[in-house]
Amino acid sequence: MEQITIGQIFSIFAVLAGAIGSIGIVIGAVVKFWKWVNKKEMNPILEEIKKVNENVDNVRDDMTKKMDEAYKQMNEKIDSLEINQCKDAIVDFISDVKSGKNVSSKEERAYEAYDKYTNVYHQNSYIHKLWEENINKDNTKE
Repeated sequence: MEQITIGQIFSIFAVLAGAIGSIGIVIGAVVKFWKWVNKKEMNPILEEIKKVNENVDNVRDDMTKKMDEAYKQMNEKIDSLEINQCKDAIVDFISDVKSGKNVSSKEERAYEAYDKYTNVYHQNSYIHKLWEENINKDNTKE
């Protein structure tokens, strides 16, 4: 029987390491090539997906702007309606006070309406003047 020397063992390991390294390099090259092929095939698809995403973003932004504008207009109309309701309640109350009618059932609503009209909506018009002339004047007599 022949004896195997340490030098031969190292030679076998060197050949094996070289073979394994070569196989690793070949596998690495195949993987890189596969990624390159897939990337090349995927790039047009990825570009189309980007375009679709941009279109979706543009539509979303446009819809958000339109919804914000509609919301703003709706709130302005609601505010306008509430201001007119306040005016109606105040004028109705002042009219009843001027004509000497019993206003106890309307008084709380009129004060709430006047408070909302002046403090929430910051309105200051003929309504304010009417209130000052007819209601505050009567309260200073008491």
